[in-house]
Amino acid sequence: MSKTTIVPVANDDKKGVKKFIDLPWKIYNATEHPQWVPPLRVTVKEAIDTKHNPFYKRCEIQLYLAEKDGKPVGRIAAIENRAHNEFHGDKTGFYGFFECTNDEEVATALFTVAADWLKKRGLTSMQGPMNPSTNHECGLLVRGQSQHPTLMTTWNPDYYVNLHEKADLKGIKDLVAYFLPTEKITALPEKVVKYAERIQKQSRITFRDFDTKNFERDVEICFDIYNSAWEKNWGFENRSHHHLGREA
Repeated sequence: MSKTTIVPVANDDKKGVKKFIDLPWKIYNATEHPQWVPPLRVTVKEAIDTKHNPFYKRCEIQLYLAEKDGKPVGRIAAIENRAHNEFHGDKTGFYGFFECTNDEEVATALFTVAADWLKKRGLTSMQGPMNPSTNHECGLLVRGQSQHPTLMTTWNPDYYVNLHEKADLKGIKDLVAYFLPTEKITALPEKVVKYAERIQKQSRITFRDFDTKNFERDVEICFDIYNSAWEKNWGFENRSHHHLGREA
């Protein structure tokens, strides 16, 4: 039996990063996985680019490739998101960009190396997949493999669930996606329109266009609204104008 080898990939290793990005094309094919939609390679490259992506001003990432007989068969990224831990006051590590052949040994080796990297940084638990955070693609597809993925949603074969379970990784949060055909939407339901009109009359809410002449002021207002609306949401990180564009 071939032995699994885990190879760390440095962010400045162009050849290694290319192998990391290209790995899904080694796993998926149109015959076995007709629903898979290849990502834009440039998008994945930007998401792991520690030099130019502002996300990594307060985060660290380590890429790993799994190989058998010199051929890449899996990948994973270990992620320390200090912004998340500072806001929530915990010591959670993350993993993301997980792809793997249907091989329990390979998957377990990848999860183990990511967990060890996080543990050495003082983190006590590991959550994922995050690519690389909740503001990007996240979650494991446990049902619905017959559907094509849409923008900002994940797709993976159903055997990924077994690979996680065999590695003793358990679900902690259900993420639900809804398919809404746009060709069937002509207008908002009348009940919703009347409710919105009634609320507007009963409150002091007013609507105006974004004032580009006072850009800095209105951006701060938008961040205040965002933070107050989402601060209790799972995986939330506090934002400010100073951190604009932190997560690509």
